Amino acid sequence: FTQNFTVGYLLNEPEIIQESRMQVFPNPSSGDINIDLAYPVAETGDVFIMDAVGKIVFQKHFENEHNPVINADLNHLSGGIYFVRATTEKSTITKRVIIQPAR
Repeated sequence: FTQNFTVGYLLNEPEIIQESRMQVFPNPSSGDINIDLAYPVAETGDVFIMDAVGKIVFQKHFENEHNPVINADLNHLSGGIYFVRATTEKSTITKRVIIQPAR
């Protein structure tokens, strides 16, 4: 599995922003985040979370869901900036999340 990733730009993939208003919260987070995809119709796709160099640190598939909310346990990760990408057959959306481990 190979995925091209550049901060700020998606390459080789159409970025079609539907009516989705994906929310990632809390942001910043100490490790547990929720990803509210808010699709207006049932969708099937994948959620990936990547570090700043594009390494996938979390992946979840969802199937035929309307408004899925996905919980991601990222407590094992170092603090920093990560990118949440939701892809379906019709769209790709990427948001940034900051992980600040509890002290």
